[in-house]
Amino acid sequence: MNPTRDLSRPQIMVVDDEKANLQLWTMLLSKEGFTVHAVEDGAEVLSLAQTDPPDLILLDIMMPHVTGYEVCEYLKSDLRTRDIPVIFLSALTDTVDKVHAFAVGAVDYIPKPFQVEEVLARLKTHLSLRQLQRNLEHKNEQLQREIVERQQAEQRLVTYAERLRTLHEIDQSILAARSPETIAIAAAGRIRRLIPCQRVVIIARAADNHLKTLAADSSGEVSLGASPDIYQELLENLTLHHGRPYGIQDLSQQPALSPMQAALYRAGIRAFIIIPLFMHNELLGTLHLESLYPGVFDADHVTAAAEVAILLAIAIRQVQLYDLAQQEITDRKLAEEALRRQTAELEARNQELDAYAHTVAHDLKSPLASLVGFSHLLQRRQASPEKTAEMLKFINESARRMTNIIDELLLLASVRKMEEIPLAPLEMQNVLGEVLKRLADIIDATHATLTLPDTWSLAWGYGPWVQEVWVNYLSNAIKYGGAHPQIVLGSEQLPDHHVRFWVRDHGPGIPPEKQAHLFSAFMRLDQAHVEGHGLGLSIVQRIIHKLNGEVGVHSAVGQGSEFFFTLPCSKA
Repeated sequence: MNPTRDLSRPQIMVVDDEKANLQLWTMLLSKEGFTVHAVEDGAEVLSLAQTDPPDLILLDIMMPHVTGYEVCEYLKSDLRTRDIPVIFLSALTDTVDKVHAFAVGAVDYIPKPFQVEEVLARLKTHLSLRQLQRNLEHKNEQLQREIVERQQAEQRLVTYAERLRTLHEIDQSILAARSPETIAIAAAGRIRRLIPCQRVVIIARAADNHLKTLAADSSGEVSLGASPDIYQELLENLTLHHGRPYGIQDLSQQPALSPMQAALYRAGIRAFIIIPLFMHNELLGTLHLESLYPGVFDADHVTAAAEVAILLAIAIRQVQLYDLAQQEITDRKLAEEALRRQTAELEARNQELDAYAHTVAHDLKSPLASLVGFSHLLQRRQASPEKTAEMLKFINESARRMTNIIDELLLLASVRKMEEIPLAPLEMQNVLGEVLKRLADIIDATHATLTLPDTWSLAWGYGPWVQEVWVNYLSNAIKYGGAHPQIVLGSEQLPDHHVRFWVRDHGPGIPPEKQAHLFSAFMRLDQAHVEGHGLGLSIVQRIIHKLNGEVGVHSAVGQGSEFFFTLPCSKA
């Protein structure tokens, strides 16, 4: 695409071998706000369209060298250009020529001589359809990406849940076992029956390198109350940190004693073995076997002590894994809740996308049919000037209906996507002033009488959105309020720190069974007073909910209706 291209101006390629026609179309389309690319030779169209694809091509059929039919076939056979709408402009009027034009992929066929207004109307219609198609394709691509992301998230969750199940089994084993202190006490007594020693001490190492005595057992020949502080130097022992036992068979033969060794020697200890409580390359603590007699420990004693040390290490690790598992269970619940919210949001988006498609297909069909039908009648030039003016009025109204539908769809999408809303105190008198300007034509046409209060309660919200709410409520009240609508607007302060605004009419009223569906997205009621494409009130509800308010209606058959909405009180 041309980097200097103005994206706000649709680009039209006009292909005609007559320079006069090209000049005419360039002038007319440029005045309508289009960027025009004039091409005289059909052979150049494909390369130009591939380089800088236009939004639409107006194509003459009868051209030298390459006919319009052939150009269209080339365009539709190329992936880069096949989606460009092609409209034939031709002096050929036979049915077979028109059929051939549509067969090669044209979206429309306008025989010469033609009305400029007709061509412009069809051109704008096809540009609108093309834009809608692009929007739907973009939405579909976005939805597909979201589906893939959800599937990936679900797969990650399955893997995560499998891992947590394994941790949960470990957690259950921890719950079934005794505390590390209880296990350490039982192990200390058992060790003394297996290994000839007068004292067993089991030390745990905390994350801050603080040492804690889990258990101690003594034969009575040596003091039981050994302070864990005397073992502090073991935290620097590289042998233990590598998972290997460390010991001395006879302290009396040591040329120099460390502070720990000296403290043990003063307590009468002459030999000791220290087995690391080692798991996953981490020193969790130590198992101490201390004897009053030198040279009593052999390899079997070390092996037996190592087996117990493994069980002790598992017991200590179980406490850590239990805490970790509890945290991961909490994380899993949060992840599952997040996935549920994401799934619900994706389902809602799927439903909304279906509703978009239904609205585009159903509600644009009628005005498009009117455009095609009346333009066909105008093309035949058999109507009187008065009838022609009436048809043009209908064409204008149909185009306006289509524009309103598209505007409401875009507003609905913007309300859903906007995360940060610039809230501010609302000067409702100013907001209503803009609304009344927008509705001036319909107010004058219906001779509607509006009664407004002298003052308004201050509320907190977003002015452009609240303006749309008033426009919807007031236009409905004028439309369904009778021959000369009498409409009353007002506001009141509520006890829950909200302000309630309302619009009352004296129309025929709405049956109770219909009221429940009024604010449903893309819903219609079969009675005439709720006709339309079903977007307005659903947009109102979405806007007010985004602004932390509520919407509703009070109505009875024959007694008129009151539509209301609430907003938080102003913080000003």
